[in-house]
Amino acid sequence: MKCLLTNCLFAVTTVALASAGVVSTSAAIADANRPVGESTPKVGSLEFPRDHGNHPAYGRESWLFTGHVTTEDGHWFAYQVNFRRIDVPGSGDTIDDETWDVRSIYPVSMALTDLMDERFIFRERLERSGAGTTTTREGSLDISSRGWHAGRADTAWALTAFEDGVGVDLVLEPVRRIVPEPPNGTFTDDAENGRRGIRYSMPGLSTEGRIVLSGDTLVVSGLSWFDHIYGDGLMAKDEVGWDWLNLQLRDGSAISVHRFRCDFGDHERRVGGSYISASGATIPLTDLALRLYPKGARRWTASETGASYPLRWHIEIPSLGLVLDADAHVAGQTLPTWRTHGTEIWRGSMAVDGLRGRHAISGAGFLEMTGYAGPFPPSISKEKTGPDIALR
Repeated sequence: MKCLLTNCLFAVTTVALASAGVVSTSAAIADANRPVGESTPKVGSLEFPRDHGNHPAYGRESWLFTGHVTTEDGHWFAYQVNFRRIDVPGSGDTIDDETWDVRSIYPVSMALTDLMDERFIFRERLERSGAGTTTTREGSLDISSRGWHAGRADTAWALTAFEDGVGVDLVLEPVRRIVPEPPNGTFTDDAENGRRGIRYSMPGLSTEGRIVLSGDTLVVSGLSWFDHIYGDGLMAKDEVGWDWLNLQLRDGSAISVHRFRCDFGDHERRVGGSYISASGATIPLTDLALRLYPKGARRWTASETGASYPLRWHIEIPSLGLVLDADAHVAGQTLPTWRTHGTEIWRGSMAVDGLRGRHAISGAGFLEMTGYAGPFPPSISKEKTGPDIALR
């Protein structure tokens, strides 16, 4: 296994952020967690902490946490926890609070990747809203789903998810400001087809806590990344999926790049992203400023679907002198999310190496690939909340 994560990788990143004059931890936390009712900072069209919370006016919403953590003896893990909300068309708005509420369903999932032993462990659940199952809050980050939780804890965020002997219990502290993508946060604005998507990120979340794996509780620390997406869809009408890379580099910089595809192969329709310097400056990346494509023959074929996923990616940002290759730490990081998503997703940990000018640079991140096994996201109907999707 090619593993470029060294024991000092994220310690170096934290030092790089401080030496570059990035916004102080206390200021970043204040931006993320300012109490509801106070004057809140705006980022483009976004306002916080309001927009960390639930947006019931939109049909779909996703809160995704990913990160890399290490034990004191240098054993590395990658984790991901995803809370999603999907409105069910035709379910109606008048519902007795004492009965099951099927206006929204909540797929929740978690995965741990043991980067040293090359193990990938996945857990998921599908919940209804209401009736003591899943609750979300408007105005701030506060999600609870049968013991899984993401929300404010003093001046930081708490993230907890346990299922069948596997789990995470982490505290995440922002160390840099919120990054909307694009700069105003409106990712897709397709009025003709009634689609609008909003996305923002928080890279560089200082992370401490514990993970549970195979009956062992391990104290860990590292860096995380938070993505929040809501709307009626990020894709245009003729697009079927995306390839999305979030990368954190040793010099304290971060990169989020994506390409949307118009068929089930490798044919791209649009490419873009953002570069975030160690000092916190954000540079939007258009298709003219970015090259992103699969490299080489390394692929993973999913056993259930036969879908073939490229595992090595090449990124070039000529204006910054950046030439990077991102390789999957473990090939089989496919999420078998048929019950909760209606299709499968490949989302997993990546090792990064390359050059900035003449100087070597490395890091780690996550890649998400959708639409290789069928269009993503699939349509959700009221009928699919019955036996075909076993809601708990």
